[in-house]
Amino acid sequence: MKFKRLSCILTICAALLLTSCGESNSERSAGTAAAADGGAFGGGLKAEEGYAEAPAVDDAVGGAADSFESVSDGSASGGDYAAEDTIAVGDYKTEEEFYIEPHISTQNQAHAGLLTSGEWCDNKNYDFWTNLLTNRQDEWSYIPTRWNLNTLNRVAVTVTSNQQPAENITVKLLSGNTVIWESVTDNSGAAYLFSGFDNNNQYQPTKVVAEYNGSVLAEAEYSQGGEIALEVQSQSSVKGLDLMFVIDTTGSMGDELSYLQTELTNIVDRVVSKNNIPVRLSVNFYRDVDDDYVVRSFEFTDNISSAVRDLNNQYASGGGDYEEAVEEALSDAVYNHKWDDNNTKLMFLVLDAPPHCTSNNSDVLTSTITAASAEGIRIIPVASSGVDTETEYLCRSFAVATGGTYTFLTDHSGVGGSHLEPTIGYYQVEKLNDMIVRIIESYIE
Repeated sequence: MKFKRLSCILTICAALLLTSCGESNSERSAGTAAAADGGAFGGGLKAEEGYAEAPAVDDAVGGAADSFESVSDGSASGGDYAAEDTIAVGDYKTEEEFYIEPHISTQNQAHAGLLTSGEWCDNKNYDFWTNLLTNRQDEWSYIPTRWNLNTLNRVAVTVTSNQQPAENITVKLLSGNTVIWESVTDNSGAAYLFSGFDNNNQYQPTKVVAEYNGSVLAEAEYSQGGEIALEVQSQSSVKGLDLMFVIDTTGSMGDELSYLQTELTNIVDRVVSKNNIPVRLSVNFYRDVDDDYVVRSFEFTDNISSAVRDLNNQYASGGGDYEEAVEEALSDAVYNHKWDDNNTKLMFLVLDAPPHCTSNNSDVLTSTITAASAEGIRIIPVASSGVDTETEYLCRSFAVATGGTYTFLTDHSGVGGSHLEPTIGYYQVEKLNDMIVRIIESYIE
């Protein structure tokens, strides 16, 4: 009788457990379906949900915390219950069997289209940028002096030929015969020149010249803070794309690295297959002093498959403190690689921490960014989880000074740790791979 009673009790418990599991799975599936209708991964981004809004600079920092409410519970996040990974109703599992630990980066879990991101170009919103640096009385106001990176004294130059944008033209800001700043026009004919970039105002600008192969094509008097248009009779053109990724592989990047590897592989594949120009790829990685390596770099190659293998063979380790060897990585990327002067030059810097703030590192950064601008290398940072305001400032300064644009990961994917909400205006939340492909194509179209 005892065994029969026990059997009866077990049968009742099993039925109750089965009912409970069914409800739990139904709720999860319903949540995932809802996310697929209006969330980050299903059916595209809704216009009203895909934009994040920040208050004016004078009021407070920007935010997108209220956007994408449909995925705020994580039901559609990359590290939790993505739609294609959800277990169907009726396939009853215990709570342990069903649950996928969020933010665990495994290669088979990661696939392209999970990470979410945004973009903000300070050169296109230059008044916002100068207002941020001059009118705020908080940490933003002292960072430029702390790092001796001053982007406030800018001249925007546009070069045309036969009323069409003149690409790959060298533009110089001069004080007499002394070159203060040098840049190269992009495919829109735009270049940006800066005086006092290192907070040294020894030389006063007098004129702007446009050159090609050392020959002066046009010139104009310097106009402080203004815009200068130059017309040239001949123009250069670009033949291909030099695409470089410089990636922090310290331990703090472990929660996102495998996702980033998958996204970047997808990006490279799409750029190579979609665009009718030769592409050379270079992948580079860095950690910090006393780690297994400080910089691990690979030369440009047109063997894309080989470069992608080098990318996917990396793993996160080391670091220890917050700051990393960013200045070493940038110096290696600019000086130790054979960039092709006939190609569009794009460098994506993927990081989650600043360099160590020393006078030597500040000098290295200043000279490296100056050289990158002179070479026409556009630096496009990709700010990952853990980035603070100081790192945001540095990244945006790199982009402003070289004609790049600032990009950042957002929390909408649920992948990785918390991502800093940048101090910017309106921006659109996009899938990272789609955004980077769009940015690359904007420079080569």
